[in-house]
Amino acid sequence: MKRPPFISSSMPNSHFENCARSMVRYQCARGIALLLLVCAVGCRSMSSGVSAEAVPLNWLAPFSSGLSDRYSVDVEQLRGPEAAAVVYQGDLLELTVWDLYEPGIPHTSPLRIDDRGMTVPPLLEEVSLGGLTLGEVEKLLIDKYQTGELLLHPRVMVRRLETASCNIQIIGGVERPGIVKLPHDQATVYHAILAAGGLKQYSSPHWMLTRYPPVEAAETTAEEIRTAANESDEETQVVSTLDTAQLRTPTEERTFDLSKPQELQDLKRTILRDGDVLRISESSPPLRISGVVKKPGNYPMNESQTLSIQEAIELSGGLLLPTLPGHAVVTRPIPGGENVERWSFPIVKGELPDNTPALRAGDTLHLEVSPHEQVKRVIGGLRHRRASRTEAEDSLSEGDSP
Repeated sequence: MKRPPFISSSMPNSHFENCARSMVRYQCARGIALLLLVCAVGCRSMSSGVSAEAVPLNWLAPFSSGLSDRYSVDVEQLRGPEAAAVVYQGDLLELTVWDLYEPGIPHTSPLRIDDRGMTVPPLLEEVSLGGLTLGEVEKLLIDKYQTGELLLHPRVMVRRLETASCNIQIIGGVERPGIVKLPHDQATVYHAILAAGGLKQYSSPHWMLTRYPPVEAAETTAEEIRTAANESDEETQVVSTLDTAQLRTPTEERTFDLSKPQELQDLKRTILRDGDVLRISESSPPLRISGVVKKPGNYPMNESQTLSIQEAIELSGGLLLPTLPGHAVVTRPIPGGENVERWSFPIVKGELPDNTPALRAGDTLHLEVSPHEQVKRVIGGLRHRRASRTEAEDSLSEGDSP
């Protein structure tokens, strides 16, 4: 037998045989290292179960990303340009005017903005400041003092002492649902979500914004109804027990599907008002299937939906190695904590026991070949490689003999 072309003909036979034996020893060392690794993984799986994040060896089942992930809402998609700091109803401003009463002496006074956006500065009539920036307020007051011939060269400074806030109720898929208080210059859906702790992992893209009249308007309406009822003997008893909250019927309801770009932009531009209610639907977590199946990934499930382990295996395309013994490991999170429940069931010739639990939304199903079978396959592979190397070495030795 001729030497391979990459072996120099001038190399002595002893050197050539040493190189061949070194190559065989190197391949054996690699095989032993792989065997030890598989044994370690197998022992860990038998002692503590398989983690929900465990991924089998590539030669058993390449793990791919989820096949059926739902649309996920990214709160940063709702972030818009920062709103200009303008004067709102209920704001408290501080007005300083020089030379108003005494030459060279500044006079400072508070200005409370009423529900109409109006206020009364010193020596002036009622003015409307709602919706103006502080710079625009200063310019307006300077003009008022000049046109009223109160000051020849007015010097005016305005700053904000308090800013009014609006109460927004958030229901559903946020970490801290409830009422959040936002400054009017941050009354956006983005800031409301951040104030509520952010979105939950499985928030739905279907949102609803409900707008109610102010509480004061509802109370006024209730008083008017009671007054009118007092004039009628038939209605007095009924209306006297009227609850103000019952009068706050919605004035507007809007639904948004954030998976649609236009509706996402509409919600992004929406300015919230005091008393608004934002409802965020929650999606149930998916069923995660991993391991030696043909289509591992995340599969959406409803809260009321259940699947058997066999149905889940069929849903994921079936087992890659159906004839080999294995295990099905089910992991289920326990509500209200970080702990999980685990079950492990043997798979013999593709069949499972009858007492397996029904899978629910949020469960993880991991399919694996049994550790004993993994070791057997590795040892078989090593024996085959060693036999091939020995045969090749013997052939080379016979080719070099005289």
